[in-house]
Amino acid sequence: MRTFRALGLLLAALVLAGSAAQAEYPEKTIRIVVPYPPGGFNDTLGRIVAQKLGEAWGQPAVVENRPGGGTLIGTDAVAKAPPDGYTLLVVAFPVRGDPEPLRQAPI
Repeated sequence: MRTFRALGLLLAALVLAGSAAQAEYPEKTIRIVVPYPPGGFNDTLGRIVAQKLGEAWGQPAVVENRPGGGTLIGTDAVAKAPPDGYTLLVVAFPVRGDPEPLRQAPI
């Protein structure tokens, strides 16, 4: 019985130590990729989202325009970014209606 109690206390201590060691999100700048040229609707939308996220989270959000390739350049940059939640993609309209180009896309 003592063994189970000690094992339970050890497990609880490990869980509490693990949750205390995790950092608060976000802890660095958020990168928002807009796969369209500056000045259009999607760019404006991305900048509004960046401003609101920055205010809500207390971290800067930077908009990066990556136009070209029918949005594939910007989308590819986001797909190849580390999966840490600090790189976001803003697309207001469907990127593709035809699935065939996506099969040949580099992402």
